[in-house]
Amino acid sequence: MEPPKIIDTLRMVTALENLLGSLGPQINAMMSRALSLEKKRADSANLLLEDADAAAIIELTKEKLAGQVVAGLLTGTQEDAVKNCISKMNVLLQCATKKRPEGPPSLLGSSSDKEYKDREKLKSFLAESLARQLVIKGLSDIDDWELHKVVYSIAEKTALDDGSLCPPSTHPPPKPAPMPMDPGPTPSQYGYYNQGYSSSGPGM
Repeated sequence: MEPPKIIDTLRMVTALENLLGSLGPQINAMMSRALSLEKKRADSANLLLEDADAAAIIELTKEKLAGQVVAGLLTGTQEDAVKNCISKMNVLLQCATKKRPEGPPSLLGSSSDKEYKDREKLKSFLAESLARQLVIKGLSDIDDWELHKVVYSIAEKTALDDGSLCPPSTHPPPKPAPMPMDPGPTPSQYGYYNQGYSSSGPGM
């Protein structure tokens, strides 16, 4: 299932920040990370759905908003907006990781820590995508140039492409010349053990 753009959903949720309580800062932090990813690479913000903390926060936010609908705490206009948000978040959660953090989820950390975690999650995502591509292509025996092509084709679609990626060459490098085969020992190399077996020897 193709999920809605996470940034579009987060914009709708942040408009309801006054209903989110302590989850408000978490949603704002998620929005900031989504925009940062999108700035580095278009359409990469949905990679946040692979983050267990982000998925848990979306789920908690949905439950909090749903609880206010059930309790009748919202005006008619608010209820329509909240139900729309809940619907969007339900679709996101269907496409998100099912992993959840052991403790309370949080996206509030130092900027450098968040960037490091983002990059590590992207690397993990790349490794999983690469494994799937190799299985799909049936490439059990692949040379370095072909592997470089597959890795680059996946990495350039993510925020890992920060300008430091090295694209593969257009054509594969020439294959090394095959090693000459060993012709094996010649009769003269048999030495002593070859003596007496010649058809032209004495007595024949």
